[in-house]
Order: sequence, then structure tokens, then C-alpha cells
Amino acid sequence: MKLSNKQTQGVLFITPHFIGLVAIYILPFIVSIWMSLQVSSLRFRGFSLDNYINVIRNNAFQMALKNNLLFMIIGVAVMISFTCILSYWLWELKASPWIVLAFVLPICIPSASVIGFFRGVVNIGNFNLLNTNFAMAFVIIIYIWKHAGYTILIFMNGLGQIPNEIFESAQIDGATRWQVFKYIILPELKPAASFGLIVSVINSYKVYKEIYLLEGRYPNNNIYMLQNYLNNKAVKFDVTELAAASNLLMAVILFIIGIIHMAYVLRKKRNV
Repeated sequence: MKLSNKQTQGVLFITPHFIGLVAIYILPFIVSIWMSLQVSSLRFRGFSLDNYINVIRNNAFQMALKNNLLFMIIGVAVMISFTCILSYWLWELKASPWIVLAFVLPICIPSASVIGFFRGVVNIGNFNLLNTNFAMAFVIIIYIWKHAGYTILIFMNGLGQIPNEIFESAQIDGATRWQVFKYIILPELKPAASFGLIVSVINSYKVYKEIYLLEGRYPNNNIYMLQNYLNNKAVKFDVTELAAASNLLMAVILFIIGIIHMAYVLRKKRNV
């Protein structure tokens, strides 16, 4: 089968990206699976599922998994709700791009450069907020401050795609502001919300940087995340269990993203 000039150009264009994807992501992932199934990290002694069993039974892993799931359920729900309402408010007020930029800027600010400010907030004399039951709430606030801008851009783009004729028709029919938001804005924002949900889930794993900079390798048990567990395993050079844990982490992420995508597809089919 002979390729046309456009197809050849397409293949040439995508080949470097595909090579990078295989070299940076796919091959290391396959190697990690192979390593996680080994009995010993020193030399090959056969395959076993003991590493996965040990990780699942590990109290630190169970605690970290519970914290991560709790953080995602609460943090992502608050993120989507807050940014959706804020985006609608900014869009309705026709806010200046500079105001929108103010919400986006925290994405560009390195965590290390603002960690001193956060330390001053959580440490009041001998009192450390991160050593209390409110630690998770404070981490969620940091997460929203850091990543809300990207989700706002997603919602603002979605709002910009809604035809003006729909709003004109609603105004003629005497629809209230709440009715417009409920019956026009929210249904039209479903694609943007689905994409924003996936991005927010992925970003929820990035909050580890702030936790590590604030509390080090062993933070309060309420904010001990899967990334803390993986980092501690890496420091101890426990390669086989590290590989097993990282694969389980990837499985959790893919499972959550798969559920979100499936829910969106099923809802879209029902509306057709």
C-alpha cells in the first residue's frame, strides 16, 4: 500500500512524538511491570505477585491510598464546583483578561518560591496547622489556589462556545438568571466539565510537592499521600515494591479516568 504525500508527511510528523512516547512512558512502564513481578531486585529468581500483595497489605500504603481517594473526592468536587461558578461569574461580568490572568498566574509560580508564605500561614507560634485534623482542608486550599486557573480557562472556553441565540431566546421567554444557569449553562458545559474533571484528577497528584516542601518525607498521617509512599520506597531503593506500588497507582488513575470517560459517554448517548 502506497502512502500519499499528505499521509507520508503525517507519518513523518508523528514519528518523533511516537518515539518519545515509547521511550519516556511506554518502555519504562513495561520495565516497571517486569521488575514488580520479580522475586528479588538483585538478580532474577523468577516471577511472583508477592510484591503486589506486600504493598496492598502495607499499612502505610493503605493510609496513603485512603488519603489520596479522600483528597480527590473532596478536593476535585470543590475545584469543579468553585471554578464553574467563578468562571460563569467572570464570563457574565465580561471580566478583563488581566483579572482572568490573575487566577491563572499561580500555575506559573514555582511551589518552592511561595512555600515560605505557606509556612507562615500554617505555623503560628508553636501551633502547626498541618499537625491537626484540618491539615487536609489546608492542602485542598493550596491545591485549588495552584490549579484553579487551568480549570477556569477550560470553563471559560466552554462558555465562549455557547451560541448567543440561545441566551436571546431565553431572555425573550422571560427566563431568570438561575433558569439560564441551570437549563442552558450547565448542560452546555458538560464536555468542558468532563475534561476539567480529568485534568483536576491528574493535578490532584501534583499536590505532593507542596506537602513535601512543607512537611518533608513523613507529614501528618492525614496528608500522607501515595507519592510520599513512593518517594520513601525510592529513597530506600526498594525497587520491586516501588515498581509494584507505582503500577497500582497508575491503575488507580486509569480506573478513575476510565469511569469519568465512561460516565460522560453514557450520558451523551442518553441525550442523543
